[in-house]
Amino acid sequence: MQVPFASHDCPLRVAPHAQDVRNLAALQSLPEVLAERKLESIRNSWSIMEEREPFPTRRAWQDLSCLLLFGVATCGILLTSCLCPSKPPTANSHQGSEVLQPYLLFAVASAGAVGSLAAAFVCTLLARKAPKCVAWAALFSRPALTTLLAFVFVFGAASQGRAAPGVAGVLLAAFGIWQLVVTCREQTRSVSFTAKLTEVTSDVIKCRPCFYSAVAVGVFLGFLWTTICMLALARAFVEVHEVTKCILVSSVILLFAWGSLVVTNLCHMVHCGIFGLWYHGKDCPRTMLSSLRVAATTSLGSVCFGSLLVWFLQGLAVVAQCVQRIGHKQSKGLAFISSTVLGRFIVCMDDASDCFNDWALIQCAVRGTSFLESAAATYSVIACANVQYIMEDLLLSSLALLSGIVCSLAGGFVAASTGWALGGASAALVGGSIGVMIGMIAGAAALGGVSSGIMTVLVCWAEDPLPLIESHPDVHLELESKILGRLRG
Repeated sequence: MQVPFASHDCPLRVAPHAQDVRNLAALQSLPEVLAERKLESIRNSWSIMEEREPFPTRRAWQDLSCLLLFGVATCGILLTSCLCPSKPPTANSHQGSEVLQPYLLFAVASAGAVGSLAAAFVCTLLARKAPKCVAWAALFSRPALTTLLAFVFVFGAASQGRAAPGVAGVLLAAFGIWQLVVTCREQTRSVSFTAKLTEVTSDVIKCRPCFYSAVAVGVFLGFLWTTICMLALARAFVEVHEVTKCILVSSVILLFAWGSLVVTNLCHMVHCGIFGLWYHGKDCPRTMLSSLRVAATTSLGSVCFGSLLVWFLQGLAVVAQCVQRIGHKQSKGLAFISSTVLGRFIVCMDDASDCFNDWALIQCAVRGTSFLESAAATYSVIACANVQYIMEDLLLSSLALLSGIVCSLAGGFVAASTGWALGGASAALVGGSIGVMIGMIAGAAALGGVSSGIMTVLVCWAEDPLPLIESHPDVHLELESKILGRLRG
């Protein structure tokens, strides 16, 4: 969310029925028409939130059409891959089929899941025991990832005797050094604040150890989804006619990407349910199972819709910007279209990006609203409590990236070792790739779960600060002082 310019007259927190453009800092830098439209959305969202209490006993199915679309796409693409006629076998295809045998893919995927699960538990335990160390490590996760990719390119260039990968590796290394310098100059102040909120989630994990079960469920779902898609992809690569091969491979890859986002967001929503139940003081004997049931049944359509919508809107925004630039250069007609229709579309995408993300799924978990209703409600509570000034000082994405790197390396190494033992170098390469993909999902279930907890606590605090005042008064005071510093500064 873009942080607006704040007026000195804006209050720390705006009451539900006292919202106005003049007392909401999030609206003051917007054009008048857009500010009035967002103000109306904020008021309508508060009415919806007042009608639906947190964690209702009965929930309606939400965004069911998108759930059906995901189910139809999954069944259609996977069944088509498995039932298509096979091409005549050749020597090369026989050699490739040995590497892509189902038993081998299942073995390396299982090994990758075990390695990723162990790394995910280690990351979670470190976040509990040493939150500040984890925050510092997360701070440098992006430069570390860039540097790691640079080493991969340089190693590939040295082993193959080619200059192009080596040049790319040197450029990536230089970019990694630049990232490190920028990180040290601009984001070190966020470490202590992120560690402070990580301590809150650590306290919740101590009293709700079912968090570890949620991590295990996330790793298992990642393993299951990756294995199914890799088996379908192996069938498309080895046994399908060339005419349909390209279409099926592309379809399976796109389906895998969408499904991976669905699994990641489902884990995120389960964690949001666990932390939301703690914050609102709801006694539930099976907290994890209750949160999983909500995420996997009545709100699964919202998870599928949100996963597809954010991805789709971001892609369309990029295409619209490219067409807009081409239109200005090529012809006046295209320039007119791009300046009107596409220009308004880009503004809508920027407007939508404020709420169409992981933050929206918090209200799906807490209140069981649809994804669009949850997005509007989340934006409302963030704007009325000025939480946008807190969001910019957090390392939430860096926490998820750190655990993703650790789990991917662990899962990739274990899966590659298993593949090497079962089928040599080619199987090791396939196993390492599968282990990395499972590790990425496992990382989202580990420290990504800690990030989900921080987000849930912030959104619930923005709506009702009393539970946090009672449990962690020092954190409440630090949150308010940070917002006041931005409003008065």
